[in-house]
Amino acid sequence: YDEASDFKKSSGISNAFVVAYNKGSASGREIKSDVPQTHPEDIITSPKGLPSGLIFRVQIGASRVPFRLSQVSKIYSGNYPVEVITEDGWYKCQILGVRLYSDARRILSAIGNSGYIVAYEDGRKIELAEAIAKNRQVENSPQQSGRKGNVLETEFHVQIAASKNPVPESELAELYKGPEPVCLIFDEGWYKYHLKAGNSYKSALELKQNCNVTGAFIIAYVRAVKTNNYRASAEINE
Repeated sequence: YDEASDFKKSSGISNAFVVAYNKGSASGREIKSDVPQTHPEDIITSPKGLPSGLIFRVQIGASRVPFRLSQVSKIYSGNYPVEVITEDGWYKCQILGVRLYSDARRILSAIGNSGYIVAYEDGRKIELAEAIAKNRQVENSPQQSGRKGNVLETEFHVQIAASKNPVPESELAELYKGPEPVCLIFDEGWYKYHLKAGNSYKSALELKQNCNVTGAFIIAYVRAVKTNNYRASAEINE
């Protein structure tokens, strides 16, 4: 660890941190970061409000302390929205999920391979090799009969707030008093706060109507890219 710590300091990268591996797997040892602590009221982080089923995400960064927009911009400044989730005591920056492993590889290539692919099934992280094996049938389906109707790849969110600065959790609690978790998305230089509605436009419309937030609106993502709500909803079997 001392050698790794010395190498980190000599790298000149301010937000670098040490990760320990034991026989190829991340060890349980906690590695302390030199990044200054952030007051808990400064920034909200997302729970794993992931869509049901099997999805692949590209992870571009992880930290023991909360990310700020300026830090994420140094890691990645492309057009894909980035979500911050908390997992195993880490804050993780991930590009929104896709249903096909081949799509995740295309995203990874598009962002210059500055990250790696992770997989989740019904919100639970699983081994990538296991996910790829489970994904083979779905992967072959679009090649045989097209994507429409075969791959539930549109993800709907309801945006309730956006700011150039992080919104404290106390203010978000005043804005939205409902039961759904509020997720943090870094997008276009903004902190954006979303409620997730899964793959259903109908559910998103109901969530928007019932959230009691003035100015809330629906956003749809197809293969992790923002798209038109109504065109996207037509691709979903309600």
